[in-house]
Amino acid sequence: RCKKCGSAYVGARWHNKKEGRISYYYRDLGKSNKVKEYSQKCTSASIKKDLIENIVRNDIKEFLVNPKTLESYLDNSKKEDNTLADIEYQIIKNDSEMGKLIDLYAEMFIPDPVQEKVIKEKIKQTQQKARTLQALKFEAENKAEALRVKRNKIEKISYLLKKISVGIEKLEDWEWKRLIDKLIDKIEIDSIGAQGKTIKLDIHIAYNFDKIINQKTYYYTDKVNSASERSNKTSN
Repeated sequence: RCKKCGSAYVGARWHNKKEGRISYYYRDLGKSNKVKEYSQKCTSASIKKDLIENIVRNDIKEFLVNPKTLESYLDNSKKEDNTLADIEYQIIKNDSEMGKLIDLYAEMFIPDPVQEKVIKEKIKQTQQKARTLQALKFEAENKAEALRVKRNKIEKISYLLKKISVGIEKLEDWEWKRLIDKLIDKIEIDSIGAQGKTIKLDIHIAYNFDKIINQKTYYYTDKVNSASERSNKTSN
């Protein structure tokens, strides 16, 4: 999609009759239709098909060899561990405060209606806080368990992704399309120019980490086997 207008990029063919040459491009639909926000056509460039596809493929190759972004995604999830530890600390602190209030109430030799009312209210508040903290702890424990499962999946998938890179040069076009669909969430193109004249080109590739993590590992195993087999046949 175009990062500026949000319109889809679609494949197009350009025939140079003078040179008898046919070129394939990706062009922004916003160049044909007026963009509502600007009341004019988008100024994005039409970009050669091979250029965009090579950039995307090279980015995937780099990701497969060294999936640091996947590890960074996991690092961001580690905050759940800190949340659980903080809640457990708050529970201990609240229980200690509750114990002190109960002791204070038990040690009242001469009943004092005002002080008794204050202590009872504080005990009620700490009991409510205890229930809230236990609910938060239960939620945090569930998230921590989900994170543990996610980490295990990432370890397995990271290994398989690196193995795919061994035979990636032998992937057919249809296999590339399937791999792109599995790995990438969206591709945004920020460009300025005209047909064949690109003044500015930035391509932003966002990987679909949740889909990668939840993907059945046998899909990646199939990719490893098919790509590796062709690689071995070619080298023999």
